[in-house]
Amino acid sequence: MAIKLQISFYIILSGFVKGILIMDLLYMEMVAGFVIIDYLYKRLLVWRIVVSVLVIYYSF
Repeated sequence: MAIKLQISFYIILSGFVKGILIMDLLYMEMVAGFVIIDYLYKRLLVWRIVVSVLVIYYSF
């Protein structure tokens, strides 16, 4: 009885750990995605500012 309980506890625990690891990986991927998007957005923003400044500069 005690051995069965221990095994079921171990199975639950391993499932829990796997769940945490999967969540952790998803979280890491989300963070990486946000960082990449943020970086690209900032680069695009800088590029747009440069282009608009050049357009204004050449129009005058």
